[in-house]
Amino acid sequence: MRGVKIMPWRRGKLSRLYVKDANSNETIGWVETDTYTGNLEIQERAVEFVAALFNYGIPREASFKIVRQSAENNNVDLAVNTPGKAAHEKAIELTRGMDHAHAQIVKSLGYSSVDQTWFQGAAGEELVGTNLEEGLGTDWHVIHSVPIGARGADIDHLIIGPGGVYSVNTKTHPGSKITCAENTVKIEGSALSKNQPYARNSRFEAKRVSQILSRATNVSIKAQGVIAFIAEELDIISGPRDGKVTYLSADEIVEWLLRRHKIYNSRAVEIIFEKARWSDTWKSH
Repeated sequence: MRGVKIMPWRRGKLSRLYVKDANSNETIGWVETDTYTGNLEIQERAVEFVAALFNYGIPREASFKIVRQSAENNNVDLAVNTPGKAAHEKAIELTRGMDHAHAQIVKSLGYSSVDQTWFQGAAGEELVGTNLEEGLGTDWHVIHSVPIGARGADIDHLIIGPGGVYSVNTKTHPGSKITCAENTVKIEGSALSKNQPYARNSRFEAKRVSQILSRATNVSIKAQGVIAFIAEELDIISGPRDGKVTYLSADEIVEWLLRRHKIYNSRAVEIIFEKARWSDTWKSH
């Protein structure tokens, strides 16, 4: 159809058709081919959206349903988020809003720029996220940059699979030495050369994930916190005694997850994922 184009997309078990503007490549809407669920992002182009999908073999009734539902809510599918999405957007936001005086203060603290630390974090999340997607296989689901709460917080990577539910935080400190002992995480060789509350924050985040997904699925879910470190040197003496947070090197997280004992069958994994992938689930908390 003139003015639009169809672009197939696949990630793991997810298979979609994206309807995009032929000139600008802007996404008009999409449909998941297995379930006929989707979203129309530009309401005024509903006719083109339905016609393009019909020409590709999607029933008009399914497209009309997507049009109606999209007009009623802004429920965003988080399953297509790229690794580091939230950190990258934050870096861009800070870059735009920083004046010269602010930049000088940041440099005095030991950073070349504050946006660099966010871009650095985004790069670390991208590395870990890509490894998770490529290494875990189709039995597992990975959702990146999951917004949680009303204060702009997000979960770097939410992992759902046979071995359980895991809230993963990526901590990127190139050129630094990190020492972990129970609840203490010490970073040496950077402006953050002090103990960090990483274990406390990870434990709190995993608790929130457990509460939200348990409420959404009506099943008791106990998420575990994981901190994946990227550093010049990592010395893990011991993890927290309560076992609710695990320290790992970023390059060993995939192997560690695949060794977890089976907790959920495939049906349970899909039920949890279907709730976790939508932004409304996290807003409701």
